[in-house]
Amino acid sequence: MRNRLILPISLAVFMACAGTAPLAADDSIVVVLPEEPQSLELCESGSSIRRVTQHNVGEPLVQRDPDTQTLSEGLAVSWTQDGDTAWQFDIREGVSFHDGSALDAEAVATSLNRTWNEDLACGVAQQYFQGNTYSASAVDTMTVRIETDTLDAILPLRLSFLAISAPATSTTEKSAAPIGTGPYSFTEWVRGEHITLDRFEDYWGEAPQVAQVQYQWRQESAIRAAMVQTGEADLALSVASQDVLPEDRDTGRAVSFALPAVTLLRFDLVDPLEPLNDIRVRRAVNLAIDRQGFVDVVFDGQGSPANHVFSPSTIGYDETVPQWEYDPEEARRLIEEARADGVAVDNEIVIFGRLGVYENATESMELVAAMLNEVGLNVRVEMLALQAWLGVLRSSYEPGRPTNMMQQSHENVTGDAVFTFNPQYTASGPFSALRDDFVNEHVAAAQGLSGEERAEALREISHYLYTEVIPDAPIAVTSSTMMLSDAISYDPTPASFEEIVIGDIVLTP
Repeated sequence: MRNRLILPISLAVFMACAGTAPLAADDSIVVVLPEEPQSLELCESGSSIRRVTQHNVGEPLVQRDPDTQTLSEGLAVSWTQDGDTAWQFDIREGVSFHDGSALDAEAVATSLNRTWNEDLACGVAQQYFQGNTYSASAVDTMTVRIETDTLDAILPLRLSFLAISAPATSTTEKSAAPIGTGPYSFTEWVRGEHITLDRFEDYWGEAPQVAQVQYQWRQESAIRAAMVQTGEADLALSVASQDVLPEDRDTGRAVSFALPAVTLLRFDLVDPLEPLNDIRVRRAVNLAIDRQGFVDVVFDGQGSPANHVFSPSTIGYDETVPQWEYDPEEARRLIEEARADGVAVDNEIVIFGRLGVYENATESMELVAAMLNEVGLNVRVEMLALQAWLGVLRSSYEPGRPTNMMQQSHENVTGDAVFTFNPQYTASGPFSALRDDFVNEHVAAAQGLSGEERAEALREISHYLYTEVIPDAPIAVTSSTMMLSDAISYDPTPASFEEIVIGDIVLTP
């Protein structure tokens, strides 16, 4: 029998839902999220933002199928590579932004260059274009040329993550009121309460069924589940297994779907912070974690142990990297060996956790901390809300910081490891705590490769990271559960944890 977290839903939980009523119109829906977005800027890459904006308010030049990674027409109807360092894109005609301005080559070039402006620090630029320099220009009214400083064989794939914003969007400040070309226009954001999008009646594509969507957010999984169970919401994201009732499964109200996401602990290796600066201690951390037990307890068996930062379906996954065995005795031996050599293994290690990053996030870190303390380390957990967690992440290289590990859920929806290596492990990556010349050089070299040559280069980086460096402790490849009301039908994809496409929702009689 599987171990389960028993987290009872109290009367207070249900009362917390009572203050918000669903929208009255039959063709309007309520979506409840784990957290309030920190912005609605179309050039940002955070999952809390993209759940609202991507493919709803903003659309990319190139569409990507999240199941097959196949690329197809978006706001561009065709593209060709022009030499080693340039591409040309033919822009779709007859498309308007929500403010009435026309989509043309000049508008696209303005939006692209805005995203690549380093002063604006767009998340999409940092995560998906990091490492190269790009510039866009209008060749004619409906043709855009993009030039880069080095060969980039996968530029169309990168562009599938970048929504095009209207020319009126500020080029010096990020926007809280996005203007795109998507099937929904931004209506309002009442901070701390809700965000509303309305169907854009002049949308160039097929009109969606849902006329209006209101996003709300509740940190507790039990509250999100209860809102659907009691009819106060139509879709709840990231619902923990203990909050799903048997009838939710039986009726199809609860839907689980696989994610290309890995839960992990990122080690801070920028400076020699003891004891994590010693590879024996990093190995001990990995050996001390019972990954299958973690999956069984935290995710109710929905998932599998991980040994990479990305899932096995990602190009660059190295099958020769062994899976960590649960071996607390060997973990204790390594820690004592490090102690004998003068390593300060008794120094406190802080796990900076992120509330709501996945189901049972707090309980999962308490479980891991107990495993690590059991083998002789000194670990405590500090759970933070999103904004505070991001603050620690962005300032975690400052002098005087504690030895730390960051709780993360890394999702690679591209199927290509370079999109993980660039932000997570290169010296200039926005989420990187590693400074390693081999990684920097080999990731840069892999950027311009394609086919099997690219796959082999990425596998070599994986092998080096997880046999020679040990930069983190991958724990589990995960799945997620969403709940749907009887009023809607929605088939989630591997990208649905961070991209809820409202146009794909079907209203049921």
